[in-house]
Amino acid sequence: MSPTRKKKKNNSKKFFIIIIILLIILIIWLFNKNKSNTSTDENTNTTSASSEGADNLSPEPTPEPTPSVIESLSSEEIQLSKERGLPVLMYHFFYDASAGETGRDNNYMEISNFEEQIKYLSENNYYTPTWDEVLGYISGSNGLPLKSVVLTVDDGDESFFRLAVPILEKYNFKATSFVITSWYGNTLSEYKSDSIDFQSHSNNMHIAGSDGKGAFLTMSYENACADLEASRSSIGDTCKVFCYPFGHFNDKCKQTLKDCNYILAFTTKGGRVFPGDDPYELPRVRMSKGDSIQSFINRVK
Repeated sequence: MSPTRKKKKNNSKKFFIIIIILLIILIIWLFNKNKSNTSTDENTNTTSASSEGADNLSPEPTPEPTPSVIESLSSEEIQLSKERGLPVLMYHFFYDASAGETGRDNNYMEISNFEEQIKYLSENNYYTPTWDEVLGYISGSNGLPLKSVVLTVDDGDESFFRLAVPILEKYNFKATSFVITSWYGNTLSEYKSDSIDFQSHSNNMHIAGSDGKGAFLTMSYENACADLEASRSSIGDTCKVFCYPFGHFNDKCKQTLKDCNYILAFTTKGGRVFPGDDPYELPRVRMSKGDSIQSFINRVK
């Protein structure tokens, strides 16, 4: 082989080796770059996950308390509610004509008529204030929404629990049962419902006294207090409103209720409750058998 040809062969071999080395270097560089990117991505993901974890662990911001219906009233609404007055409806007994039942007198309300009334109140967004809100309304410390109404049912007759309470529950509406607690003894809790607010119609004063009128009028102060406490014991600590048996009362009765920590008392006198009324001599709107729905609407609007 000539020296010139041998030299060319050696140069080709060197060039090939250089190419191989450059390829190896390129492969190593690409591998390291890819590894670096992967590490960066992992760090980023880890940081992101940590941040998300930190966000999840951070406490939720405390929402601002929603003002109550009473607190949200404008001064104009408060004034209008004071001029309107609060209708406190008075019911007694119920009957189901479709089942062949009949109401003996005007104190009986046919249950389909009652449902029509409750449906109207529910669909027209009537508000049922608490007794503390009613007391505040009477004292002038707060107003009430214009569409406010209170439902009261005297005595605690079985027809109320059997017929009326399912209607109240159906429309998510509430009524106060002024119950004669001696009728139920220790079983009153069996009739509890979110739609019933139990208050006192006495424990056993729904009877005639020595003068032929309600026993509360002539009963001794000590016996009257004992009766009121027995009624509260049956109902519970929420018992703070009274309904006079037969609607009979006098100044002694009112003072006894105050002394026994009752905050309101209702009569059978007709009319709406207004600010400034005597909280122990409050009127109601009597509901009677055969009332039309329009008559009902006029009484609550």
